[in-house]
Amino acid sequence: MASPTYLYRYLLLVPGLLGVLSSGLAAADQRPLLTLAADDWCPYNCSVAAAPPGYVLELARAIFEPLGVRVTYRRQPWARTLQAVRNAEVSAAIGATRDELPLAIFPAEPIGQFQGYLIQRREADWHYHDNASLQGKRLGVINSYDYGPFNTFLDSLRGSPDLAVLSGDDAGRRALAMLVRGRLDGYVEDRAVALYTARQMGVADQVRVDAPVAPPLRLYLAFSAQDPAAARYAQLWTAGIRSMRADGRLAAILARYGVSDWAL
Repeated sequence: MASPTYLYRYLLLVPGLLGVLSSGLAAADQRPLLTLAADDWCPYNCSVAAAPPGYVLELARAIFEPLGVRVTYRRQPWARTLQAVRNAEVSAAIGATRDELPLAIFPAEPIGQFQGYLIQRREADWHYHDNASLQGKRLGVINSYDYGPFNTFLDSLRGSPDLAVLSGDDAGRRALAMLVRGRLDGYVEDRAVALYTARQMGVADQVRVDAPVAPPLRLYLAFSAQDPAAARYAQLWTAGIRSMRADGRLAAILARYGVSDWAL
Protein backbone atom coordinates (compact mmCIF):
# COMPACT_ATOMS: atom_id res chain seq x y z
CA MET A 1 0.00 0.00 0.00
CA ALA A 2 1.31 3.47 -0.86
CA SER A 3 2.42 5.63 2.04
CA PRO A 4 0.16 8.54 3.16
CA THR A 5 2.83 11.04 2.06
CA TYR A 6 2.99 9.48 -1.39
CA LEU A 7 -0.78 9.55 -1.73
CA TYR A 8 -0.88 13.21 -0.81
CA ARG A 9 1.80 14.11 -3.37
CA TYR A 10 0.06 11.98 -5.99
CA LEU A 11 -3.19 13.84 -5.55
CA LEU A 12 -1.40 17.10 -6.22
CA LEU A 13 -0.38 15.73 -9.60
CA VAL A 14 -3.73 14.30 -10.67
CA PRO A 15 -4.50 15.79 -14.09
CA GLY A 16 -7.02 18.54 -13.88
CA LEU A 17 -6.82 18.99 -10.09
CA LEU A 18 -5.11 22.32 -10.17
CA GLY A 19 -7.46 23.39 -12.94
CA VAL A 20 -10.41 22.77 -10.64
CA LEU A 21 -8.90 24.11 -7.43
CA SER A 22 -6.37 26.77 -8.41
CA SER A 23 -7.91 28.70 -11.29
CA GLY A 24 -7.07 32.37 -11.23
CA LEU A 25 -4.22 32.23 -8.72
CA ALA A 26 -2.82 35.42 -10.20
CA ALA A 27 -5.43 37.37 -8.27
CA ALA A 28 -6.05 36.47 -4.64
CA ASP A 29 -9.74 37.29 -4.82
CA GLN A 30 -10.16 34.80 -7.66
CA ARG A 31 -8.80 31.80 -5.77
CA PRO A 32 -11.27 28.97 -5.12
CA LEU A 33 -13.20 29.53 -1.91
CA LEU A 34 -13.95 26.72 0.52
CA THR A 35 -16.59 27.86 3.02
CA LEU A 36 -16.96 25.68 6.10
CA ALA A 37 -19.92 26.15 8.42
CA ALA A 38 -21.16 24.98 11.81
CA ASP A 39 -22.38 26.24 15.14
CA ASP A 40 -19.87 27.09 17.87
CA TRP A 41 -18.37 23.72 18.86
CA CYS A 42 -14.94 24.15 20.41
CA PRO A 43 -12.47 22.48 20.21
CA TYR A 44 -13.58 21.35 16.73
CA ASN A 45 -14.49 24.87 15.54
CA CYS A 46 -14.78 27.95 17.70
CA SER A 47 -15.99 31.52 17.31
CA VAL A 48 -15.10 33.23 14.04
CA ALA A 49 -12.49 35.52 15.62
CA ALA A 50 -11.33 33.03 18.26
CA ALA A 51 -7.68 32.22 18.83
CA PRO A 52 -7.11 29.34 18.56
CA PRO A 53 -9.86 28.84 15.97
CA GLY A 54 -10.52 25.12 16.50
CA TYR A 55 -8.52 22.13 15.33
CA VAL A 56 -10.68 21.34 12.28
CA LEU A 57 -10.14 24.84 10.91
CA GLU A 58 -6.40 24.58 11.55
CA LEU A 59 -6.27 21.27 9.72
CA ALA A 60 -8.35 22.55 6.81
CA ARG A 61 -6.09 25.56 6.34
CA ALA A 62 -2.96 23.41 6.55
CA ILE A 63 -4.32 21.07 3.86
CA PHE A 64 -6.06 23.41 1.43
CA GLU A 65 -4.35 26.80 1.60
CA PRO A 66 -0.97 25.58 0.23
CA LEU A 67 -2.96 24.55 -2.86
CA GLY A 68 -4.28 28.08 -3.36
CA VAL A 69 -7.72 27.41 -1.87
CA ARG A 70 -9.04 30.05 0.52
CA VAL A 71 -10.67 28.57 3.62
CA THR A 72 -13.36 30.61 5.33
CA TYR A 73 -15.62 29.81 8.25
CA ARG A 74 -19.23 30.73 8.82
CA ARG A 75 -20.68 30.29 12.31
CA GLN A 76 -24.42 29.67 12.20
CA PRO A 77 -27.08 27.41 13.76
CA TRP A 78 -26.66 23.72 13.01
CA ALA A 79 -30.08 23.28 11.37
CA ARG A 80 -29.29 26.18 9.03
CA THR A 81 -25.86 24.69 8.28
CA LEU A 82 -27.35 21.38 7.19
CA GLN A 83 -29.78 23.17 4.86
CA ALA A 84 -26.99 25.38 3.52
CA VAL A 85 -24.97 22.31 2.52
CA ARG A 86 -27.98 20.80 0.76
CA ASN A 87 -28.48 24.07 -1.14
CA ALA A 88 -24.75 24.56 -1.88
CA GLU A 89 -24.77 27.85 0.01
CA VAL A 90 -21.65 26.66 1.84
CA SER A 91 -19.00 24.14 0.79
CA ALA A 92 -19.15 21.81 3.77
CA ALA A 93 -20.51 21.28 7.27
CA ILE A 94 -18.03 20.74 10.07
CA GLY A 95 -18.90 17.69 12.15
CA ALA A 96 -21.81 16.09 10.31
CA THR A 97 -22.76 12.43 10.53
CA ARG A 98 -23.70 10.40 7.48
CA ASP A 99 -27.31 10.26 8.66
CA GLU A 100 -27.54 14.06 8.92
CA LEU A 101 -26.48 14.63 5.30
CA PRO A 102 -26.91 11.33 3.45
CA LEU A 103 -26.51 12.93 0.01
CA ALA A 104 -23.31 14.82 0.81
CA ILE A 105 -19.79 13.85 -0.30
CA PHE A 106 -17.84 12.34 2.59
CA PRO A 107 -14.06 11.88 2.81
CA ALA A 108 -12.67 8.54 3.91
CA GLU A 109 -11.05 10.29 6.88
CA PRO A 110 -13.37 11.75 9.55
CA ILE A 111 -12.64 14.80 11.68
CA GLY A 112 -13.29 12.99 14.93
CA GLN A 113 -15.79 10.97 16.86
CA PHE A 114 -18.87 12.17 18.71
CA GLN A 115 -20.38 10.42 21.69
CA GLY A 116 -23.17 12.15 23.54
CA TYR A 117 -22.67 12.27 27.30
CA LEU A 118 -25.04 13.49 29.96
CA ILE A 119 -23.59 16.67 31.46
CA GLN A 120 -24.73 17.45 35.01
CA ARG A 121 -24.12 19.89 37.82
CA ARG A 122 -21.33 18.59 40.02
CA GLU A 123 -23.56 18.35 43.09
CA ALA A 124 -26.27 16.28 41.36
CA ASP A 125 -27.33 13.29 43.47
CA TRP A 126 -28.30 11.05 40.53
CA HIS A 127 -26.60 9.39 37.56
CA TYR A 128 -27.64 8.26 34.11
CA HIS A 129 -28.00 4.46 33.87
CA ASP A 130 -30.67 4.20 31.19
CA ASN A 131 -33.43 6.38 29.78
CA ALA A 132 -35.62 5.63 32.79
CA SER A 133 -33.04 7.59 34.83
CA LEU A 134 -34.27 10.74 33.08
CA GLN A 135 -37.86 10.45 34.25
CA GLY A 136 -38.88 13.73 35.86
CA LYS A 137 -35.63 15.44 34.79
CA ARG A 138 -35.43 18.46 32.51
CA LEU A 139 -33.06 17.61 29.65
CA GLY A 140 -31.43 19.89 27.12
CA VAL A 141 -30.47 18.99 23.53
CA ILE A 142 -29.54 20.96 20.42
CA ASN A 143 -31.86 21.31 17.45
CA SER A 144 -31.06 18.96 14.53
CA TYR A 145 -28.12 17.23 16.24
CA ASP A 146 -27.78 13.52 15.53
CA TYR A 147 -27.63 11.67 18.85
CA GLY A 148 -27.71 8.22 17.29
CA PRO A 149 -30.09 5.69 18.90
CA PHE A 150 -30.86 8.24 21.64
CA ASN A 151 -32.89 10.13 19.02
CA THR A 152 -35.71 7.62 19.48
CA PHE A 153 -36.03 8.48 23.15
CA LEU A 154 -35.89 12.20 22.38
CA ASP A 155 -38.70 11.80 19.86
CA SER A 156 -40.86 10.37 22.65
CA LEU A 157 -40.31 13.58 24.64
CA ARG A 158 -41.16 16.07 21.87
CA GLY A 159 -43.57 18.65 23.20
CA SER A 160 -42.87 17.71 26.81
CA PRO A 161 -41.78 20.38 29.30
CA ASP A 162 -39.02 17.93 30.30
CA LEU A 163 -37.23 18.53 26.97
CA ALA A 164 -35.58 21.82 26.03
CA VAL A 165 -34.50 21.96 22.38
CA LEU A 166 -32.02 24.81 21.91
CA SER A 167 -31.23 26.54 18.64
CA GLY A 168 -28.73 29.17 17.54
CA ASP A 169 -25.03 29.31 16.78
CA ASP A 170 -24.16 29.21 20.49
CA ALA A 171 -26.72 26.63 21.63
CA GLY A 172 -24.15 24.53 23.47
CA ARG A 173 -22.94 27.46 25.54
CA ARG A 174 -26.52 28.39 26.42
CA ALA A 175 -27.29 24.81 27.44
CA LEU A 176 -24.33 24.87 29.80
CA ALA A 177 -25.42 28.22 31.24
CA MET A 178 -28.93 26.89 31.80
CA LEU A 179 -27.51 23.84 33.57
CA VAL A 180 -25.37 25.91 35.91
CA ARG A 181 -28.34 28.16 36.73
CA GLY A 182 -30.52 25.17 37.57
CA ARG A 183 -32.84 25.53 34.58
CA LEU A 184 -31.76 22.10 33.30
CA ASP A 185 -30.98 18.91 35.18
CA GLY A 186 -28.69 17.80 32.40
CA TYR A 187 -27.90 18.19 28.73
CA VAL A 188 -26.34 15.94 26.12
CA GLU A 189 -23.02 16.98 24.63
CA ASP A 190 -19.74 15.69 23.27
CA ARG A 191 -17.34 15.16 26.18
CA ALA A 192 -14.50 17.24 24.73
CA VAL A 193 -16.86 20.07 23.76
CA ALA A 194 -18.51 20.17 27.19
CA LEU A 195 -15.21 20.29 29.07
CA TYR A 196 -13.66 22.83 26.70
CA THR A 197 -16.70 25.10 26.90
CA ALA A 198 -16.88 24.81 30.70
CA ARG A 199 -13.25 25.93 30.96
CA GLN A 200 -13.90 28.84 28.58
CA MET A 201 -16.92 29.95 30.63
CA GLY A 202 -15.13 29.51 33.96
CA VAL A 203 -17.57 26.92 35.31
CA ALA A 204 -15.49 23.74 35.02
CA ASP A 205 -15.67 23.24 38.80
CA GLN A 206 -19.48 23.36 38.70
CA VAL A 207 -20.22 20.57 36.21
CA ARG A 208 -19.35 16.95 35.59
CA VAL A 209 -19.48 14.53 32.68
CA ASP A 210 -21.68 11.61 33.68
CA ALA A 211 -22.34 8.61 31.41
CA PRO A 212 -22.75 8.24 27.62
CA VAL A 213 -26.32 8.03 26.34
CA ALA A 214 -25.47 6.34 23.02
CA PRO A 215 -22.61 4.70 21.09
CA PRO A 216 -20.03 6.90 19.33
CA LEU A 217 -20.61 8.33 15.85
CA ARG A 218 -18.00 9.37 13.31
CA LEU A 219 -18.01 13.04 12.33
CA TYR A 220 -16.96 14.40 8.96
CA LEU A 221 -16.46 17.42 6.80
CA ALA A 222 -19.60 16.82 4.72
CA PHE A 223 -19.15 18.48 1.32
CA SER A 224 -22.08 19.72 -0.73
CA ALA A 225 -22.81 17.28 -3.54
CA GLN A 226 -23.78 20.26 -5.72
CA ASP A 227 -20.22 21.62 -5.66
CA PRO A 228 -18.26 20.35 -8.72
CA ALA A 229 -15.05 20.34 -6.65
CA ALA A 230 -16.54 18.40 -3.70
CA ALA A 231 -15.07 15.01 -4.63
CA ARG A 232 -11.62 16.54 -5.09
CA TYR A 233 -11.87 18.37 -1.78
CA ALA A 234 -12.83 15.11 -0.07
CA GLN A 235 -9.83 13.35 -1.63
CA LEU A 236 -7.49 16.12 -0.56
CA TRP A 237 -8.81 16.09 3.00
CA THR A 238 -8.30 12.33 3.27
CA ALA A 239 -4.81 12.38 1.82
CA GLY A 240 -3.86 15.45 3.86
CA ILE A 241 -4.98 13.93 7.17
CA ARG A 242 -3.10 10.72 6.44
CA SER A 243 0.04 12.63 5.54
CA MET A 244 -0.21 14.82 8.66
CA ARG A 245 -0.80 11.75 10.82
CA ALA A 246 2.30 10.10 9.40
CA ASP A 247 4.63 13.07 9.90
CA GLY A 248 3.31 14.13 13.32
CA ARG A 249 1.64 17.40 12.35
CA LEU A 250 -1.84 16.06 13.16
CA ALA A 251 -0.81 15.06 16.68
CA ALA A 252 0.84 18.44 17.24
CA ILE A 253 -2.31 20.38 16.30
CA LEU A 254 -4.60 18.12 18.33
CA ALA A 255 -2.34 18.42 21.38
CA ARG A 256 -2.94 22.18 21.49
CA TYR A 257 -6.62 21.41 22.15
CA GLY A 258 -6.14 18.48 24.50
CA VAL A 259 -7.59 16.07 21.92
CA SER A 260 -6.32 12.61 20.93
CA ASP A 261 -6.24 11.19 17.40
CA TRP A 262 -9.58 9.42 16.87
CA ALA A 263 -7.90 6.69 14.79
CA LEU A 264 -5.51 5.56 17.52
